[in-house]
Amino acid sequence: MAAINRFLESFRFNSREELLSQGISCVFISHQKADSAQAKKIGDYLQQAGVEIYFDEYDDEVKMHHKANNAKELTEAICHGINNSSHMLVVVSQHTLASNWVPFEIGYGFEKTELYILCLKDIARSSLPEYMHAGKIIRDTYSLKKLVRELQGKPEDLPAHALEDIMDKCIEEEEKK
Repeated sequence: MAAINRFLESFRFNSREELLSQGISCVFISHQKADSAQAKKIGDYLQQAGVEIYFDEYDDEVKMHHKANNAKELTEAICHGINNSSHMLVVVSQHTLASNWVPFEIGYGFEKTELYILCLKDIARSSLPEYMHAGKIIRDTYSLKKLVRELQGKPEDLPAHALEDIMDKCIEEEEKK
């Protein structure tokens, strides 16, 4: 059962409280522009698993304000996306470590969402900035599947093979050795 990208729809909540009162989980996908393809692939995976997402690449307001170099309106559009989300999934690559927007999104969303830090391949836990350690770190497809099951309250296993080209398969077992 595929879910929606909340911002492909015209309906938006006025506040996070309204979203939560409806019992809706929506994951804000934070990423650096250079990682858009990987973030989209992760967003597609979440939607196919039935998880609603906010992905800025589909938000016309964000595109319009970015193109017009309207920083105030762009910031407000991003904040509105975070306010309409229950969770934040930060896609981390080497590009992210030099991003201006990702730290802002994490800071703004920290008190408003459940924070998850998703590391793409070749990102060591030790290379993450200290502020990212405030979130739950997802370093492999196994951990991402666990998050999806938690979000949907489903015990069944979900396929992860579609992401193994951009994420490690299972690091938890390797780190325990």
